Order: sequence, then C-alpha cells, then structure tokens
Amino acid sequence: MTAGTARGMHRLSPMLVGVLVAGMAACYGAAEVRQHGVTVDAPSLFYSGDRTLFWLTHRHVERAMDLWAQDPPDFHSNFDRNYSVAADRVHFPVLPSFFAALGGQILSGKLHLTSDLDGHLFGLFTLHVLGLFGFGYLAVLLLGPWPGLFAAVCYALFPALLGHAFNNPKDVACTDFYACGLLAAAYGVLRARPAPVWAAGLLFGLSLSGKINGVFALLTLFLWLPGAYLLLYAKQRKVSVALAVSVLALPYTAAALFFVLWPWLYFGGVPDWISHLFDYLSFMAARGTSERPTWTNYGFRCVLFQTPPLVLGGAAAYLALGLRGGREAVALWSLLVLWLALPMLRIALPHSDFYDANRHFLEYLPALCCMAGLGLAALGERVWAHLPPGRPSTLGVGALGLLGLGSLCYPIWKYQPYETAYFNILAGGLGGAQRSALFHVPPPHPDWVNGTEGDFWFSSLRGGLEHLSTVAPAPIEVGLCGVWPPQAQADWPDKKPFRFELYATHREAPYVYAGPRESFCGWDTIQDLERSRPVLYREERGGGLIYELFGPLAGHPLPPSSRITAYNKRYR
Repeated sequence: MTAGTARGMHRLSPMLVGVLVAGMAACYGAAEVRQHGVTVDAPSLFYSGDRTLFWLTHRHVERAMDLWAQDPPDFHSNFDRNYSVAADRVHFPVLPSFFAALGGQILSGKLHLTSDLDGHLFGLFTLHVLGLFGFGYLAVLLLGPWPGLFAAVCYALFPALLGHAFNNPKDVACTDFYACGLLAAAYGVLRARPAPVWAAGLLFGLSLSGKINGVFALLTLFLWLPGAYLLLYAKQRKVSVALAVSVLALPYTAAALFFVLWPWLYFGGVPDWISHLFDYLSFMAARGTSERPTWTNYGFRCVLFQTPPLVLGGAAAYLALGLRGGREAVALWSLLVLWLALPMLRIALPHSDFYDANRHFLEYLPALCCMAGLGLAALGERVWAHLPPGRPSTLGVGALGLLGLGSLCYPIWKYQPYETAYFNILAGGLGGAQRSALFHVPPPHPDWVNGTEGDFWFSSLRGGLEHLSTVAPAPIEVGLCGVWPPQAQADWPDKKPFRFELYATHREAPYVYAGPRESFCGWDTIQDLERSRPVLYREERGGGLIYELFGPLAGHPLPPSSRITAYNKRYR
C-alpha cells in the first residue's frame, strides 16, 4: 500500500464516515418521505407516540399517560381510529413512535412544512439517521477506515432496511442500536477500554426500546466473551476491574434505560408497574412460538435472496479470509459469525414463529454488512497490491469502486419506494420470488408467512389511493383487499374523498385496492379480481406485483394480468 493510500485512509475518520452516511440518508429521506405510506401496525403505535408526547408536555392533565383511558380533551391524533389491535399501544416500546410524534408536531404542527403523516414518517426516519451515524462511527473504530466505510455504505443502502426505516416503528430502531451496542462493546473488549462498554449498555437500552429482540444482542455478546477472553486475555494480560465492572453492568444499564424510556411501564403505582411489565413480557413470550415441529431454512432464504449480490460476495470473501491476521482478527471473525448465526438459528429452530419476509430478524443485517465491508476491503487490498503504481491504476480502482456503489444503489432505484420487496437476481427478482412461492412454509406453521414476497405491510396503499383519487369521482367507495380500514384512514386522515370497506367476494364496491398476501388477499383472489374487473392501475417492481386498482365489475370475463404462482389453488 502506498503512502498516499495510507494518508487517505487516515483521513477517513470515524466522525467523517458517520456524518457522511447519516447526512446522505437524511437527504434521501427528506426527498422520498412523501412516497411512503403507513403500515398495518403503524396506526396503533403512532398513537402511542402521540399520547406519550402529550403526557410529556401536559403533565398537569390527569391520567394523560393512561393508554386505556379515553383521550384527554386537548389531545388529538390522526392515528388509531378504532384499530382492531389497539392493545399494540401497550405491547411495544414507544421510543421510535415518540420520534415519529416529535416529527409530526415539529414539521407539521409548528413549522407547517409537511402533512402530519409525513412529519411522523420523517421523525421516525430521523431515528434511523442517528442509528446510521452511530453505526458508521463505530464501524470505522472497530473494523478500520475502509472496511468501516464499506460496511456503513452497505448497511445504509440495504434495501429492506431502507424501506422499513420510513414506516416501521419497531424493528429498525432495534436493529440499529443492536448493531451499535455490539460494535461498541467489541471495541471496548478488544482495546481493553471500559468507556465503550458502558456506552454499549446505553445502546443496548435503546435497542430494547425499539423491540424486545435487543435481548439477543446481549446474548450474542455474552456468548462471545469466553472465547474473546481466551484469545485476548488468558495468559497474556489481566482484565482490569474497571473493564470487568463495565461488562457485568451491561444488562442492568440496558434494562434501566429501557424502563426510563417507556413511560407507560411506570404509569400509576408500583403494582401497576409490575402489571405492565409482566403483561409486556408474557405477550412477547407468547408471540415467538408456533406449532411447527421441524427445522426450517426460511432465514437462510432471506439472506440468500434478499441481499444485494455485492454484499453477499463481500461477506463470503470475509468468511474465507477473515481468520488470517492473528488473535484479534480471529476474535472479530468469531463475533461477526456468531452475530449473523444467532438470528438464523433462532428462526430455524422447531416451533419458532416468523412472517413478513426478514422483518422479524433484521438484526442479522448489520453483521452481514460488517462482514461484507471487511471482505470487500480485503479483496480491494489484494487487487491494489498487484497493480502497478500510477494514475491509470488509481483511476481504474476508483471506477471499480463507483461500479460497486452503483450496484448497491441500483436496487433502491429499481424498487423505490417499495425497497422491502427487493429480491436479487438469484431469486429472479420479485416476480421470480412470487411465482415460486419462495417464502412458503407448510402447515402447521401459521399461514401469515405465506405470500410475504412483496409489499406485505401494504405501505403501497397511500400511493394507490392517491392514484385512485385522480381517476374516480368523489366520494369514492373503496373495497380493501388485504388492508384494514384504520390503516387507510391513517393514510388519508381527513377521509374526504374516500369511504373504506373491507373487500369480500360478495360485495360489489365500485373500486378495489388489492395487494397480494395469502392470508389477507391471496393469489386466487387476485385472479378473481383480474378476471371480473378492469385493472385501472398496476404497480410492479422487479417483475412482480405490488398492488392493483380495479374498477367496477365488468359483467363478462376478462383476461388476467398476473401470471399463475405456486400459491394458486383454483387457477393452475
């Protein structure tokens, strides 16, 4: 490596990479937020954030934090109108939704720059921007300048993560700070510094404040520590008391911050605190199991088919090359492999429950991106070492880097704003995944998992309604195939142009929105609609269906627009 290259690496400071990645994400979020809609779960969770912000700013209002009580007289939220799973208000931590509420109040209520919905979505995205800053900063500290930069770029441009960051009030925040906590803790252990480990405790608390999956970050760390001790400390150097205390305090630091950041937990008296915490933990314990007695490779399908090829290739290179370099390299390799493997094993186990593509175990993404960053840097260094010195070689490497960046940006451009529906060339794009029923899991696993190749949370409803409002006269009666009316009401808070009904085959709603998902709006139903109603608009990505808008019943058979999939039963 030349002296000039070394100086360039030195200039890639952790702060610079963190600011660069977070700044670019913030610009993208501001430009694209208007195209994203709410998800099925979002109305109830956004309501919790609005109510918590009201409690914080109206401490004089009695029972302002009682999420089961009637809304206080001065409180208003555009979300959670008679939502059928309103219990979600108290079953998910509020930190992401609180950021959404802040965005709504500041950008819409105070500055009048956006609608209330867009303010909430951008507020939620802002929490992700903070997570990206932390990830970029800590990745450079732990992995080194170029590997850290590559890892941060791969992470920021990972399609599923980017798509979820706009409207997922659970999983992205958990994943971001899960990653930051592990990076900080590993840096502290590898460098024998207590301060990063204390910081990791706070970051794990933030992860738990997104979703309970944050406990697996702690489990990953404590499974890794014995091997790290043998590699880095045993018969080599003593573990300082300060470092030992910081490690032992991690769970307590995380739990304390989690408790403080969720005011619902400590609303009322101490018996209420215990009741709320017990209700939360028992609810989460019940959600994680199914009747499936067999192992499954579902998680590995997500890794293989929803990951950009460059990231897959870089991670594979690191798996092969990462053990070279001494004890510290082995310790880092073992951490990243364990970090990636634990979510895969958790999903693969008999009786595990999951659905919604990779949403329930997004925490594997940062590990995969760290491995890709290290692998790409190792490959780049080997290529650089064999190039003759001079300007042509430098330009060639720069062009190769831009090509790699372009390959990461291409899926975003191709699938935006439905980045969560991305499938790579190995799956044949979204169309190939849908036609092959890539995510099918047979009974007795719950059928919610089937048909989740696509816009499984129906965030496309907003765009569909906007398009329908330009082609149909108001008031528009819309049958919803796959979506519940409260989500539609959250997309259109004033409800002026629309009247929403759940679609059923016996109804004759003049217009229908349909998004494919087997247990909500299956592919046979999609075929029924296409054969009986004219298609007013069809949204596709990667050769697959996102949603369709249908006009009134035609009265005669029509040719279907969609190809038969492995999910179809009546139509083969």
